[in-house]
Parts: sequence; C-alpha cells; structure tokens
Amino acid sequence: MGGMTERTCSRCGTRCTEACPTCTVEWENRRDAVDMTPEERLAEFRSWGGTLEIDWPKVHKRVEELVGRPVFTHELGTAGVPYLEHEILTGQHPSLEGVMAKLPDGVPVVTVGIEREGDTE
Repeated sequence: MGGMTERTCSRCGTRCTEACPTCTVEWENRRDAVDMTPEERLAEFRSWGGTLEIDWPKVHKRVEELVGRPVFTHELGTAGVPYLEHEILTGQHPSLEGVMAKLPDGVPVVTVGIEREGDTE
C-alpha cells in the first residue's frame, strides 16, 4: 500500500496515505482466536469485506489463527472459502494433499524435496 496519495479509509473514515492506522490498531487488538468459539471465529471471518484497509500479511496471519492451520493463498479464493468456513466450525483440517486438491485444474504444482546428509534412496 506504500506511496499512495491521501485518502479516507472506507471503514472508519480516518485520513491516511497507507494502511489505515486506526484500523490496524483495532486489528492488532482483536481477541485471541483460541479464546473464541468456532461460531465467533466464523462470524469474524465472514465480516471481512470491501476494501482492504490494513496490510495483507496481518490479514493472512489472522486467517491462519481463525482456521487453526497454515492457509495457502489459493484457498482464499471464492471456491475455497466454504472449505475454510467448514474447518473453522468443525476444527477438522485436510491433509496437505487435500489442500493441494483445492487448486484449480491445470495449475502446475512443483514439489520440492529436501535432501539431507546421510539420506539414502
């Protein structure tokens, strides 16, 4: 969001040039997700919409806190949201293969293995 001209935050009305400082402070003071019920986590997740007024890494981190696992950005597309909502409510998380299966058809996937000293194949 750097280098933007002055604007009015669409959420709170603060005048700002980058990420909204008012919304950022509010965001950073949210309840800890582990202290929330699944319904409260889902309600927060569903409440986000419109223009993003804080830095994306903060939003991504919060999604992971609400879901309870690392979340890949491809899961945040329209098709993936119902799956994430289900995970928030049930606490049931897919395997890595299940997460990768959410990729649209035709998207290339590169798997990288780490070779460790002493590994034999």
